[in-house]
Formats: sequence, structure tokens, C-alpha cells
Amino acid sequence: MDYAAKLEKWSKVAKSVTVTTKELKDKFNTLHYSDGPAIKQLLIDATSIYGYAEEGYLVTNSLKKNFFVHAYLKLKLEKEASGEKVVASILDKEADKEISTLRQLRDIFEAQRNTCIEFMRTCRTLIQSTTRVEGKEA
Repeated sequence: MDYAAKLEKWSKVAKSVTVTTKELKDKFNTLHYSDGPAIKQLLIDATSIYGYAEEGYLVTNSLKKNFFVHAYLKLKLEKEASGEKVVASILDKEADKEISTLRQLRDIFEAQRNTCIEFMRTCRTLIQSTTRVEGKEA
């Protein structure tokens, strides 16, 4: 699978994760803090979305690193073949431009992952506080 195919695949996953996280936010905003079953379901949903966001983050971060090296070496070989002077800092900047979309995808996955973590923390806190109010053990 080449760069473009991997980019397209993970772009679709990022869009899906983003849409699902937004739906989760919308559900959360309509909940009452004492609605235990709905909060538990939200926790399950957030945990599930977190799994996709974490996988997307790890994969796109790895792809970013791999494709950066590939782009750097390709540019270096092209410059050497044409007799141009090879300057590492310039190659870094040019290779970095080549992978900018992957970096953006990685950042999207990281943001969605962090959002899910906050949802999970909040849901756990709400579940524990409702359990204490009802007189049950957490």
C-alpha cells in the first residue's frame, strides 16, 4: 500500500472518529448528571471511540516518521544526482512539507483521543458520585 492509499484510508477513519466524537459530545450535553444508565453507556461509547482514536494516532504517527525518512532520502538522492549542494536543514523542511497531511491526521487523532479521555474521566466521576448519593458502594 502506497502513501496515497494509506493517507486516504486514515483520512476516512479520522473523519469517522471526529463525527462520532461530536455525536458523543451532543449526547453528553443533553444528559442529566444523575442519569446513571445513560452515563454508563456514554462511558462505553467513549471507550470504544478512544480505541479507534488511539489506533489512528499510533499508526499515523508511525507513518509520519517512516514517510519523513523516505521523503528525506528521496530528496537527498535527487539533489546529489543533480549535483546540487545537500543541506540537511533544507532537506528537513522539504521532507516535512511532504508529510504535512499525515501530521495533521495524527493531530486530529490525538485531539479526539484526548476528548475521549476527558469524557471517560467525567463519566466515571459522575457514576461514582451518583452511586454514593444512592447509598451504593462504588
